[in-house]
Amino acid sequence: MIHELRQVIWLETPKGLALAKFLVDRGVDADNEWICIVNETGEIWSFDNSDVLVCKSYTLGRRTDWQRKPVMRRGSPDSMRRMLRKPV
Repeated sequence: MIHELRQVIWLETPKGLALAKFLVDRGVDADNEWICIVNETGEIWSFDNSDVLVCKSYTLGRRTDWQRKPVMRRGSPDSMRRMLRKPV
């Protein structure tokens, strides 16, 4: 199921700061997938749930830095490869 995000959600991604536009929910057996626009380059990328962190927000009370930083896994985000991946 694809959800269009109406509120502004800024995410820290392996490619830098990005604006989340869509959330793809593939069910309980797979990670959610965030479709984002990278702030610096304008590129559109998809990231797994485990690859992103929500940005700090003083308004919402998220004032501290997160303990972990998002890291790019081996390879680049590739939706089709993830869809075809065999369950372990």
